[in-house]
Amino acid sequence: GYWALSAAVSLVAFILLHLVTIKIILSGCDISDEVNRQKNVGVAAISAAISFAIGSTMATLLGA
Repeated sequence: GYWALSAAVSLVAFILLHLVTIKIILSGCDISDEVNRQKNVGVAAISAAISFAIGSTMATLLGA
């Protein structure tokens, strides 16, 4: 019960933080167009690095 609720809240927080951070850092950039059509690996690498940073920060703050 408690763990499922905690995991769901953490997942929602991660998704929201990721979306906000991507919008701030890559403002004015269509990410799906850059990665899929133009094969821009740099945008994908930045997105992956942001995901990793947010995940490790959350894990540290939650005491994992």
